[in-house]
Amino acid sequence: MKSKYLIVSLFVALTIMVSACAPQATPTQAPPPTTAPATQADPASQAPAVATPSGPAMVNVGMNATFGSILVDDKGMTLYLFTNDTPNTSTCYGKCATYWPDLLTNGNAVGGAGLDSSKFGTTTRTDGTTQVTYNSWPLYYFAKDKQPGDVTGQGVTNNWFVVSPSGDAIKSAAQAGGTQTPSTSATGASSSYLDQFKTLGVVASTVPANGDVNPYGIVVVGATTGNLVQGDVLVSNFNNSGNLQGTGTTIVQIAPDGTVKQFAKLSSGNLPGVCPGGVGLSTALSVLNSGWVIVGSLPTKDGTSATAKAGCLIVLNSKGQAMETLSGPEINGPWDMTAVDNGTTATLFVTNVLNGTVAASPNVVNKGTVLRINLSIPTGKMPHEDSRLVIASDLPEKTDPAAMVVGPTGVALGSDGTLYVADTVQNRIASIPNALTVTSDAGSETTVMSGGDLNNPLGLTIAPNGDILVANAQDGNLVEINPAGAHVSTRLVDAPIGAGTLFGLAVVPGGQGLYFVDDGINELALLNK
Repeated sequence: MKSKYLIVSLFVALTIMVSACAPQATPTQAPPPTTAPATQADPASQAPAVATPSGPAMVNVGMNATFGSILVDDKGMTLYLFTNDTPNTSTCYGKCATYWPDLLTNGNAVGGAGLDSSKFGTTTRTDGTTQVTYNSWPLYYFAKDKQPGDVTGQGVTNNWFVVSPSGDAIKSAAQAGGTQTPSTSATGASSSYLDQFKTLGVVASTVPANGDVNPYGIVVVGATTGNLVQGDVLVSNFNNSGNLQGTGTTIVQIAPDGTVKQFAKLSSGNLPGVCPGGVGLSTALSVLNSGWVIVGSLPTKDGTSATAKAGCLIVLNSKGQAMETLSGPEINGPWDMTAVDNGTTATLFVTNVLNGTVAASPNVVNKGTVLRINLSIPTGKMPHEDSRLVIASDLPEKTDPAAMVVGPTGVALGSDGTLYVADTVQNRIASIPNALTVTSDAGSETTVMSGGDLNNPLGLTIAPNGDILVANAQDGNLVEINPAGAHVSTRLVDAPIGAGTLFGLAVVPGGQGLYFVDDGINELALLNK
């Protein structure tokens, strides 16, 4: 009798284990059959290739409209964790592994921007292959995900979940973004990202050999490829050595130890496509993990708004060579930009500030725009523009004798798909909900915060805790607010100059601080512990 009970118990336990691995029925999806008919592809054939790679696996942060920031591979395919696993040990084998192929690597995995490199590890599977772990969770694909952005494995058997950048399971849309939702203390007040950092220092000068000045754009390199090195910072210069605005032509690359080299020097006469007015590199600067760098040009002839032209977006390869341009009527004075990198696809959000601005000078015109551009990035080929759509078109803009032009500047995407925009003229932070999926002009954007400690906001980024970080143009302060619009912290970082010198911001990888550029003294600065 004991033997009979033992056999039954083992059978039940095994059934439960297999059930947890295999997808179950949902109201919209039938469960896969135990044995596939001859005419039906086996789930393993639908999964991403799992042959042992020749090099390290790449893990990036992708943006999902429902679940916010999630882990994806270098092609944008969704990665999952299995809650039945134990730390650094996979329990998914046999039929389970058919439905849930593991993310394999040859060497340590490489993490993109927004991921903590110290959380990456590996585990050796029973067949000797090496599987990537993050925050001690082995990472997997799902066989039914067919293209980047698919999350059909989410919540299967209530054991399989997409993974947040902090390395935790995201179990519901309400939880989207994991630790990227605003953190709160026991009193309900937001816990500050800025307040944990006490040290303020200079990383390096941003002035290259040709003497360009006025560092505006800033972005952290997420993956090593070509001349790009993971963790280095790219900075674009807006002015030439004569300090004429809209005439800068260089991007410098700065390592965390302060080593500086010139990444690119562009020439109006050698651009590979149309760029009305030529080269005058703006705050708009993004880098994709595939090695493509995209920078905005808002050029002038003499440093004044009277000679400002529409410009373009310039696409450079990983060696700093201009390969193509994006231009046209919707791109008119690209001033700032943020990118959502999904590996084989990317989405750009670009602010534009020359829509009637020069003609109406010095008056304010409500024609500043936010343009969304969707790109496909075939392996080994240049990015290809698939579509573009103006999602906001009524932001105020004007010429300015000191700043040349003032209009919508900093842009950053929250984990819930909300795009935040620094509306400099109206001294507010605006928001555009569902920015990745909206199909028409958003019309009147929602005001998140206006006035208070804001003082002509320029640069803008999102902190790891989900808060919005803003650089003020007028008083040398960084301001932190939460997505609900509550003030969290204000930090003076530019006391010697005090006004008008802060522009681009970028979070240090792993949430270890904040980079910012100071165009008063032409330096890359760092706020950290």
